[in-house]
Amino acid sequence: GMDFASARRLPAQWAASTASSAMEPSGTPPEGVLDAFYSVNVASAIWLSADYQHIVNPAFNADRGPVDVFGARVHAEF
Repeated sequence: GMDFASARRLPAQWAASTASSAMEPSGTPPEGVLDAFYSVNVASAIWLSADYQHIVNPAFNADRGPVDVFGARVHAEF
């Protein structure tokens, strides 16, 4: 199967009060994540999965992003 997801996370102290603006009053941009996931059943009890995440402003720190994260997983049942 395949899945795509996108999320935007605001600083906790800001989300409750000023969610209509594009930036926090202090200038902290929101964190954004795009996630793509793919899983395939290669045998009756073995699945292979791949994951890609593109993170903008990780931990609300624009100096550290954007970041691309790749992952892989093997799931086997015995």
